[in-house]
Amino acid sequence: MNKFKKLPMPQPKNGDGDILFGLGVLEGCLSMVRCCDEHRSHHVGIVEVLAMKEYGEQESWITMFILSNIPNINIYDKLVPLCFAKNGEVLMKVAMDHIQAYNPIDNSQRKVRISKQT
Repeated sequence: MNKFKKLPMPQPKNGDGDILFGLGVLEGCLSMVRCCDEHRSHHVGIVEVLAMKEYGEQESWITMFILSNIPNINIYDKLVPLCFAKNGEVLMKVAMDHIQAYNPIDNSQRKVRISKQT
């Protein structure tokens, strides 16, 4: 039987609360992507990826990395961390239609092509 419980969020980045883009699992830890911009418009250029290192402990949220080269993402999109690739890139599902690879070292990115099996 599955049990559900309320988990503590990290301390807000902005005083009025954070915009959360998505939840995922990275390196076995609950992870989240949140906005770092002062979102005056609906577009976002900088996001923070956090991980909860000790499940259920608010103090264990750590920043894994910040991505500052995010084009065409707005505050209504989903950005879900999926996994790390062997080359250090993090794969993220963007909105509902594609996967993007982000390299937190050099802040580069590329679209991941997924072929359809027939």
